[in-house]
Amino acid sequence: MFIVFTLISATLLTSINYFVYRYLLLSFLPVKTALVCISVINIFTLLYLCGLRLIDLPDFLCKTGAVCLGLSFMLFVIAVLYKTGEWLIMCQSLPVNQQKRQLLATPYQIHTR
Repeated sequence: MFIVFTLISATLLTSINYFVYRYLLLSFLPVKTALVCISVINIFTLLYLCGLRLIDLPDFLCKTGAVCLGLSFMLFVIAVLYKTGEWLIMCQSLPVNQQKRQLLATPYQIHTR
C-alpha cells in the first residue's frame, strides 16, 4: 500500500516541479540552468520519499531531501501567486481603442493582389 502512495506522491510532486519549471523558473533563468535546478530538486525529493519507508538513506540525504521537498512546495506557492498576479494584470488592463489600433496597423499591412 505504501508503494502506491509513493507512486502517487512522486507523480504529484513531479507535476508540481514541472509547473514551477514551466511558469516560474523559465521566466527568470536560462533553460539549461532552470532544468538542472528543478531536476536536482525533483531527484532529491523523490529520494526522500523513497527513504521514508522503502530504503535506508544516510542522514545527510534525508535532510537534503526534506529541504528540497520544502523548497519545491515554496516554489510552487510562489509560482501560483506569480501566475495569479499575471492573470489579474491581464484582466485589468485598459481596453484597447480599435481606431487607434487600426491606424497604427495600417502602415504595416501587406497588400496582396
